[in-house]
Amino acid sequence: MSPINPRTVVAAVVSCVFTSMATAQVRDPFGAAVPGDPFAAPAVPEGDPVIVRFRVTDVSGKPVVGASIRGPGIRVRTVTNEEGKADWIATDNQLLQLSDNKTKPLRFKVSPPRGACMPDLTRLVQVQTLLRQEELEFQTRPGVELRGRAVGASDGQGIQGVVLYFAAKTASNPMRSGYYTVTNDKGEWSMVIPRVDSQIVAAGSVPGYKIGPERTYSTTVEIPTEVKSIDIPEFEIEQSQSRTVFVVVDGNEAMSNAQVEALYPIWPTDDFVMYESLSPKKSTDEEGRCFLEFKHADCTTAIIRATGQRNGVEYSGRTEIQLEETGPVEVRLLPPVTIIGTLTRGGEPAPGVQLVLYETLNVTRNSRDWFDVGKRGDAVTDEQGKFEFSAEPDVQYAIALNQRSDVGKQRVLHRTPKPVAGERHDLPQIDLETQSTH
Repeated sequence: MSPINPRTVVAAVVSCVFTSMATAQVRDPFGAAVPGDPFAAPAVPEGDPVIVRFRVTDVSGKPVVGASIRGPGIRVRTVTNEEGKADWIATDNQLLQLSDNKTKPLRFKVSPPRGACMPDLTRLVQVQTLLRQEELEFQTRPGVELRGRAVGASDGQGIQGVVLYFAAKTASNPMRSGYYTVTNDKGEWSMVIPRVDSQIVAAGSVPGYKIGPERTYSTTVEIPTEVKSIDIPEFEIEQSQSRTVFVVVDGNEAMSNAQVEALYPIWPTDDFVMYESLSPKKSTDEEGRCFLEFKHADCTTAIIRATGQRNGVEYSGRTEIQLEETGPVEVRLLPPVTIIGTLTRGGEPAPGVQLVLYETLNVTRNSRDWFDVGKRGDAVTDEQGKFEFSAEPDVQYAIALNQRSDVGKQRVLHRTPKPVAGERHDLPQIDLETQSTH
């Protein structure tokens, strides 16, 4: 799961952030850190010692024993004692460094002891408060445990990896609340939340199921006053399509151990396109067959791409599909094609010029009829101005200079008018002064 930045929400009377519990190793179990170890924490800046005091109580004012304190700069496990108190010894220079010299507050989180039905609490604290060594008080509120499952709509099987987001019922975007959990291998989940009427959204990206960032599956829950736990009805997730893929080579010979995946184009910006994975990679069996399970995506077409080794040579192939179709797909593997060309300057060979090969996609958008979807190779012209690339067959390419203008643009020298085929593809001669091909 990609990292999620916590956001503050107000629940009950307490300012709290809905966060999931996490466990991390905080010190080397074998002793001192190895010099130069990138996992080792940086040295604490020297300075005058500052004792940061924490006190955690419940709603009646009684101390909460065993609550964990986390925050920037706290490197060892810090747990409240029988008085609900815990201390962290820092230095003034360390606190100033962590707060960007008093320009931003520091966020501390209190997690209740295991088994306690209390939500996590967070508090933003100005560094001036810490430097005055004032006691930081956290007052917990009784929470309620929600639990449930995410299952396949057609077979009732638990689904691992579904993300459940929680927020107050009135929140406009619960997926930005920062409070979430993930289903286990049985499709089960549980979470302690504050006692406020809430909404739950099931999202994520799980191959084989129609679930995505939009709120396809959601529910609301009203929290009774005295109830400690609530069972939420199962989220029934609709299965997405799967396709059978056959990979062949040299005629119709089945290609075993080929790597197969589905890809589709996405547009991070209006002028930038790239291929995104639509399925996990699968290996073909002895019959050259595998089954791909697609994740939910906003697209109607995709490509099935396969690669495999044969006699030490990397073979590849791809087939475009319509996602609404359901029949088997055949991908034919071919050896790489060598793209050969000559670069001149004013009719004379242009040696030592660095070139880049890009795969291109034919699509009309923003007054353009093609876009590059990724770099596929590098080359440098020799003394005769000659260059060559080894490339995947049945793909269109553009050759550009490996340098950018002041506005970040690369000069495109040539684009193949159609997908390259065969073992060798000869380009027309390209002249840098005229940028013409002949």
